[in-house]
Amino acid sequence: MAKKKYVHIEPDKENRVIAGHYEVEKEWRLPVGDREVLCILGYACWDNTCCSAGDCRYVFVPGYIIQYKNEMDEEGRFVSQVERIMDEEEQKKIKMLIKKKGENAQLIQFF
Repeated sequence: MAKKKYVHIEPDKENRVIAGHYEVEKEWRLPVGDREVLCILGYACWDNTCCSAGDCRYVFVPGYIIQYKNEMDEEGRFVSQVERIMDEEEQKKIKMLIKKKGENAQLIQFF
């Protein structure tokens, strides 16, 4: 079991990176069996590259929630403890649940 810390990103705030920017639209807790998976819906735009531009909506899955927003980092952002989801069959099952939710994301990525 690979435990990780996930630092929550404030929704609707532009975050600049070298190739463009991204924004978190919302996060939600997806029930999977007797556990919950943390899901982050966002929008990414690469508009500062030398060769092309584009955008997409994505869902980022940090993992199964162990502790939700149980601490804060030095910048005042909430931090959760998650368990990474490494099993490919488990990832496929979770991807199907996310797609059924109808979030219209072109990319679903696991931590």
